[in-house]
Amino acid sequence: MGALAGKVVHRTEILIRPSAAGNAEYSVFSRLGKEVFEDYGEALDYGLKLSHRLISEYMDGYGLEMDNVKFDLKQNDVGSRGKAPLETRLIGVGIGTTGKLA
Repeated sequence: MGALAGKVVHRTEILIRPSAAGNAEYSVFSRLGKEVFEDYGEALDYGLKLSHRLISEYMDGYGLEMDNVKFDLKQNDVGSRGKAPLETRLIGVGIGTTGKLA
């Protein structure tokens, strides 16, 4: 008998930008829509957690626990506005392996 295994790959992209010029608020855009936060730190924290949650929920649909998933998150910052970037793009990739010995 052999083994049957497959890879499950899911990618998320979250964008963080200032809500408006001269405003301290930041907007977080994802496939779930737009959320607005009072400052960059809150927006970044939400974006990081959301990326992990979206990957986790997707993998859960395949019966995979995050312990069995390789999760990679890249943060690309563009420009700056004081201490915060003008734009942050969070790209999360989860790779899980399904497999059962036959």
